[in-house]
Amino acid sequence: MLHPKRVLVVDDSKSVVAAVDGILTPLGFEVFGASDAQEGVLQFEKLDPGIVLMDFEMPGQDGLAAVRKIRAIENKRQEKTRVIMLTANNKREVVQAAIEAGVNDFIAKPFSLATLTAKIEEA
Repeated sequence: MLHPKRVLVVDDSKSVVAAVDGILTPLGFEVFGASDAQEGVLQFEKLDPGIVLMDFEMPGQDGLAAVRKIRAIENKRQEKTRVIMLTANNKREVVQAAIEAGVNDFIAKPFSLATLTAKIEEA
């Protein structure tokens, strides 16, 4: 069962995870972190979050590989998690590949409090 107030942040930067936690926890969200794409997919299966904030560039697998795996897992479910890509890379080919992988939205790094809360509330 999908948990709409549960947010999984997949980012190799602990400061990004901490910043998101500091912003969203006071708004009533449960925030969980994963430090790489592989851990992110495992946490996704365990937590059933309503929202995933996925970094694009991480050591090992990139965020797009993790998004593809998440979408494959979801093929067995009726509910779909909202996946928002966190990235400083806004090249056209990256954006196109992310959309094809199943990303719903983007937040540019560095992100502001206002941008993050608006995107999460929209999701």
